[in-house]
Amino acid sequence: MPTLAMAAQKITDSLGAPPRPITPVNSKLLQSLAKGLPGMALVHIERAHQGLADWSTAQQWLSTATAEKVRTHRSDGLFYGLPSLTFVLNSSGGRGEQYVVEMDVLLARITKLRLQRAQARISAGIEPELREFDLVYGLTGLGAYWLTRNPQGTQLKAVLAYLARLTEPLHNTDDPRPAWWTSHDPHMRLTDAYPDGHGNFGMAHGITGPLALLSLALLSGVEVPGQRTAIERICTWLDDWEQTSPSGPWWPQWITLADVSARCPSQPAPLRPSWCYGTPGIARALQLAALATDNRIRRVTAERALAGCLADMNQRAQITDTSLCHGWAGFVHTLWHAARDAADPDLVAAPESLRTLLATHAMPQRAEGPGFLEGDAGLALVLHSVTDDKDPLSAWDACLLLNSPSRKDNR
Repeated sequence: MPTLAMAAQKITDSLGAPPRPITPVNSKLLQSLAKGLPGMALVHIERAHQGLADWSTAQQWLSTATAEKVRTHRSDGLFYGLPSLTFVLNSSGGRGEQYVVEMDVLLARITKLRLQRAQARISAGIEPELREFDLVYGLTGLGAYWLTRNPQGTQLKAVLAYLARLTEPLHNTDDPRPAWWTSHDPHMRLTDAYPDGHGNFGMAHGITGPLALLSLALLSGVEVPGQRTAIERICTWLDDWEQTSPSGPWWPQWITLADVSARCPSQPAPLRPSWCYGTPGIARALQLAALATDNRIRRVTAERALAGCLADMNQRAQITDTSLCHGWAGFVHTLWHAARDAADPDLVAAPESLRTLLATHAMPQRAEGPGFLEGDAGLALVLHSVTDDKDPLSAWDACLLLNSPSRKDNR
């Protein structure tokens, strides 16, 4: 069986140089952290930080990613355009700092415009779209960058203040739907299947992304008025919708108004244990919230859920690819971070099992292309981290909201 280091090296070799020339097909991915060149550059940046390669290869990827004018649209989130490139450049540890400073000015302007639009929506009493607040497209993702870049800055505090307001009742306290309930379906479309919208639990697109950011900021010593109340509101919602199974607690991906009326989710059992929508991402956010607020009961619940995912072969059997988003890489990396903060003995002992699972299942070229969220680049980064059992030197996984600053820094 190939070692994790060998698998990581195989992927890195396959990403040795960026595509040239740039064609109309791949130019759309130039500035996409999710699928494009910035995410692939992270592999070489992390290896350069570790002394496994020089910086020239990473620089080639970054130069190609910025070969065209950087997109600065005010709707862009962390995984596309200016925010994507700024996050990746910042991960290089001071290299290109002049460019990062210049891009920060533009990104602060985008953050301000998006906050103004969100606050106006709340004042008008209109339900939000997932794209307003989620991690991949929304203000939570921009907040994740500011937490990494400037945790004491005004941009992060403004995002946290918005997220606190996001959880406040939008209409009246008798409405059983939370204030972050969206009027569209989970794919951000208006469809007959979701006439009353839905409430989304996922880390990537739902309310546990904001929960993770609010909690990580608090663990970093950053607090704004209403932040603890917002954490409590979200956690109470998770308490209300917690389900039980022989392997432990779990939560639905999303619920509808019919589910609220029935007081039971239509989802009958845990689905694939993923970072993006599954129990691992949700439970990790709850664990971070429990650590931030010193809530022992919620910590026990979260860690039982995480350990249950690892022990339950039926859940693991639903993982069909190697990706960070919804495959083996994301499953392993989420549980690996959770295990290093855990008190639950089964979860504390998990890293060795996680390495075995990764070596067995998450081999190169079983993902969707070479990208970061759904491809081999994300897998390579997880292979490096789990092999070394140390936090990434580039902090590449800050965009996933998994890494707790309360843990002793062992970089």
